[in-house]
Amino acid sequence: FFIQVADSRLPADVSFTYLVTNRHMAMCWDDDRSPMQVQSVTLRMNMKDGSSLEGTVTGNLPWILPKKDSVDLAIVPLAPDPTKCDYRSLSESLFVTDEVAKKESLSEGLKIIFSGFFYQVPGLKHMEPIIREGVIAMMPDEDLVTTTGKMGRVYLGEVHAFHGNSGSPVFVDLGGMRGGAFTLGVNYRLLGVVSGGYGEGEQNALVLETPLASKPGNSGIAVIVPASELRVLLDEPMAV
Repeated sequence: FFIQVADSRLPADVSFTYLVTNRHMAMCWDDDRSPMQVQSVTLRMNMKDGSSLEGTVTGNLPWILPKKDSVDLAIVPLAPDPTKCDYRSLSESLFVTDEVAKKESLSEGLKIIFSGFFYQVPGLKHMEPIIREGVIAMMPDEDLVTTTGKMGRVYLGEVHAFHGNSGSPVFVDLGGMRGGAFTLGVNYRLLGVVSGGYGEGEQNALVLETPLASKPGNSGIAVIVPASELRVLLDEPMAV
């Protein structure tokens, strides 16, 4: 998905645009979490006329990765022509940062949704996203083993993620009574990014895996990289 980031060096109506995905997708990990050599990258965009267009780049894109190897995120500066391509960028003002989470009393049980790719129905003329919903299942107060195999900070959501959902944006509804104030209707903000989930292995033992490598027996618990980690990555010198 795309995000827009304002910068004081730019005019008020201009911002930087980035494509966001997972580290394991950008670096094309194998089953041992090792990067493979990327021979080419193909990007498909929906167009304003209802069609879609594909473009192929030789080799990999110049991805920017987090300093912490526990964070399953990757970004690259990319701004498709908005007059021709049919897409919408998210503003960084929608991020649920740590400050927002505290102010809005973010907690388990709040409704979440994500928009992802349903690879079984890729679309002949153009891509159509699939929407899934659930709730925040856990906001651990300690680090867990992340999809990268390292200890880090994640949220857990009771929302079924599968092959094609890696890198999907996850939104949480902060509407209603929150932080001592009442908001009428829904107020969706970017909670984080789908990174993986827990599959049911032998004897119903839960196994952490990426949606890219997910197997039968999905437990329905997804691993979500917090938006605050994306905010940190955008502040890296290489990104700005």
